[in-house]
Amino acid sequence: MFKKSLIIIPFQLPWNWSADYQMQTCLELAKNNLVVAYINADARFFLKPRPLNTFPSKANLLAYQPRYLIPFRRFAWIEKLNQLLNLWYLLIRYGRGKQHTVLWIFDSLFWFYPKIKIFYPKLISLYDCVDYVWHCEIKLRKLLRIQEKKLIKNSDFFFVNSQVLAKLHSKTRQPTAIVPQGFRLNDFQRPLKTKVKFPKNKPIIGYVGSVDYRLDFALLHRLIKQNPQWLFVFWGPRQDLEATDDFETNRKLKTLPNVFFGQSTNRRELPNIIKQFDVCMIPYNIALKSNQYSYPMKIFEYFYLGKPVIATPIIELKKFIDLIKIGHSSQEWQEHISSLLNEKHAKNKKTKQKKLSLANSWKNKIIAISDAVKNF
Repeated sequence: MFKKSLIIIPFQLPWNWSADYQMQTCLELAKNNLVVAYINADARFFLKPRPLNTFPSKANLLAYQPRYLIPFRRFAWIEKLNQLLNLWYLLIRYGRGKQHTVLWIFDSLFWFYPKIKIFYPKLISLYDCVDYVWHCEIKLRKLLRIQEKKLIKNSDFFFVNSQVLAKLHSKTRQPTAIVPQGFRLNDFQRPLKTKVKFPKNKPIIGYVGSVDYRLDFALLHRLIKQNPQWLFVFWGPRQDLEATDDFETNRKLKTLPNVFFGQSTNRRELPNIIKQFDVCMIPYNIALKSNQYSYPMKIFEYFYLGKPVIATPIIELKKFIDLIKIGHSSQEWQEHISSLLNEKHAKNKKTKQKKLSLANSWKNKIIAISDAVKNF
């Protein structure tokens, strides 16, 4: 495992984004290394005030808000140059005396960062591919995929967290390794109590995560409307869907009497929310390729607590067919949920689920990547 190293992780998403793979990676690596979270969205010209964002105060973890020296950032080449100058500054300031200096990249927008190795030869660059690159705008989607191919080729090491991503990228480059997904084990071992108590007069079918464009709202609306005997809970931040095709269906969904929406202010409350669910669900809309090729982190949150799970036909989840139910239509979902409610969830299934969650902890993911780099 990396120790006493400098690790720079460029952020495009906010620090506290609901899909928290960047934050969890930083927190795990900071236990043994100096980690700099490069908050690209907070970049500004050096004469302008720093954005007033808050970051956790953790030992060995720095949140860096870039300062640009060169004006006219509307020009792409100036924007890139400013980013590389900031990166160079971090390498010089914090890299001396470190065992390794690692550039840990998640986002294809940073495809040109590995090029700085020309000026800093001991730099190790790696692309940690955690999801399928997708955007609703076709032009931008194509650009992101071109950038991702460049990043895959430019990085010293290339990691994926699923078989489906390994297969999709195999023509560009075989991954260095397929590594664990990442699961917030510490939060689930030390959960916070919750004051939220759902009614117990109906079985609870629950979902945790962002309520956004990824969900199959048409399937959910039919399912929920046809099954008033169940309570459906959606626990997580809600995206504004006004500009999407799902807006009207989502509006109708909110009017149904057997639907409950809510969210936590502290992520450590989540285990005690999930514990109240009788069946957990992952109702992603697989008409979207980004969902077909996804690997939802929430599967291991459900597994850790030994919950029955139903999902749409997400490719990577089919390997858990002995542990979950997969439904294509609202009718299949209704039948599977009825079956899961009527059958006792076997102890051997719960044991296997928990083992899978433990194997996919953030610590185990970091160890797998570190070992692959050291043994290369």
